Amino acid sequence: MKTNTDKTSFFIFVVATLISFILGCGETDDRNVISVNYLPIEVGNSWTFINPKSPADTPDIFFISGKTKLDDGTTAFIANTQDVAQGYVSRVADDLVLFHQTLNDIVGELIYTTPLNVGTTWQAQAGEAQVVAIETVHTPAGTFLKCFRIHVQVLDENTKYAVWLAENVGPVKIVNIDTETQKIIDTRVLQRYNTK
Repeated sequence: MKTNTDKTSFFIFVVATLISFILGCGETDDRNVISVNYLPIEVGNSWTFINPKSPADTPDIFFISGKTKLDDGTTAFIANTQDVAQGYVSRVADDLVLFHQTLNDIVGELIYTTPLNVGTTWQAQAGEAQVVAIETVHTPAGTFLKCFRIHVQVLDENTKYAVWLAENVGPVKIVNIDTETQKIIDTRVLQRYNTK
C-alpha cells in the first residue's frame, strides 16, 4: 500500500506530467483566471481525489492557494497539495498553460494546446502523450460527459498513466498502469471539486 507521501508524489507527478506535455514560451498577462477549459486555474479552485477501492484512505487534494510572480515578473498561480508540495502555473496564451517547478523556472512546461482531438500525439520531457478517446466517467463527484482520455507513456519507466479531463473541471480520473504486466497500480477518482 502506498504511503501518503507516495500518493501525493504520484498525484503531483501526474498533474505535473499533464502540465508538461509541450515545451514553449510566449506572452503572458495578469488576468485573474486562466481560461483553459480542461484545467481551470483560479485562486480557490480545488480537486479532491480518492482511491475508489479504499475510500477511507487519505484523499489527495490539489488546490490553487494564491498568486505570485515568477522571477521575470510573470504572474503565476500557486499550486499545492495537502502535503504542501508546491509548484506554479502561469498562462502563455488563451489555450496554453505552463507549469513551473520554482519561481526562477521562467521557461516552464506546458500542459496541452487546444483543440484536443482523438489521435493527437505529442512528445514531452516526461514522455509521449496521446488523446485516445472521448468517454463518460462516473465518479463520486458526479458523471462527466465527453472527457478526453489521455495516455502518457513515461520515458525510461514501465509506467503509463491514463488521465480523463472534463471540460471546466480538469482531471476527473487518473490511473497508473504497469506496462509490462498491464496491471493497474493505482487509481484515483474525483471525490469533490470547487472551480469558479
